[in-house]
Amino acid sequence: MKHNYKLSVIIPLYNMELYIGECLESVFCQNISENEYEVIVIDDCSTDNSVSIVEFYKNKYANIKLIKHDVNKKQGGARNTGLSNAKGDYVLFIDADDYFEKNVLRDLIYECEAFDLDLLIFDFYYIKNDKIYIKSSFLRNENVLEGKDFLIEDGLLVTGLTSNVWTKMYKASFLRKHRIIFEENIFFEDVDFALKSLFHAKKSKLICKPIVNNRYNLDSTTSILNAQRLFQKILLYNRLFNFAKITKNNNIIYNNIKKTAIKKTEWCIMRSFFLPLKEKRIFGNYLCKFPKNNLIKTSRLFYKIIFCNYNLINLLLYPAHPFMRIFYIIIKNKIFR
Repeated sequence: MKHNYKLSVIIPLYNMELYIGECLESVFCQNISENEYEVIVIDDCSTDNSVSIVEFYKNKYANIKLIKHDVNKKQGGARNTGLSNAKGDYVLFIDADDYFEKNVLRDLIYECEAFDLDLLIFDFYYIKNDKIYIKSSFLRNENVLEGKDFLIEDGLLVTGLTSNVWTKMYKASFLRKHRIIFEENIFFEDVDFALKSLFHAKKSKLICKPIVNNRYNLDSTTSILNAQRLFQKILLYNRLFNFAKITKNNNIIYNNIKKTAIKKTEWCIMRSFFLPLKEKRIFGNYLCKFPKNNLIKTSRLFYKIIFCNYNLINLLLYPAHPFMRIFYIIIKNKIFR
């Protein structure tokens, strides 16, 4: 039976048995009927009880679709699977360890339809250590704007609204028109997606209302800090640096992206010196294989030297490792801002 939904809610799932139930409960505590939206859960080869929980809800609600991957493709691959199977006019992403506020989806659909938006941006609650914070755009303007206006005002990777995909509702035809999909088998893939969608959106709008509760999870991709994650961050900033080249006709956006990519790369390099010795060696091996491209060439000389001679500098500094904290304190105001 063919359905034409107004909305597709896409949930990538991997080992989230503690949270997926609450997430799904929030999806159905909404003020729209089941035949108006679909919920697509993509299991990315979970090894815990997550799938059984989803199947329980699948037997309870007719608009849940469960898709199982044969191989792990990470969040980007799972979200792409969701996009390729979505039948809704609009698309909304939510992570399996987050949850919606009650009765908010009707408002989102109304805003998108009333203003024929490419994307709608909304505030969110950030939950960490039992404390709740509201994260908002710096641009408190609820008029219809270009997506570029949010990149200019918010910058990049600042508030979380510009860099996260789950703070936006997207028109499905807009994503297809600009061929915006997720990079697969990488980390931090949502930043690329969010940036490209904002850059191409001609009609975007902010709703100054928290829609999603984002839970700080120690086991999540963004929370774990090791050699692999730090290097994946550098790869992300390299992708953004390359993307900045196509924005040169807008000097403000170009400079925002370029400066952020360089500064964040420098931060990753210096932060790596405080990893355990084994992790530092792994990070150094990653850097040796990293091309000395424009991102590195445009870094300040101090960091450029470190980047190109990381293993040697690491070897020289290791005997004085206990004193590295003093070094960190001296330079933190300069590079860790």
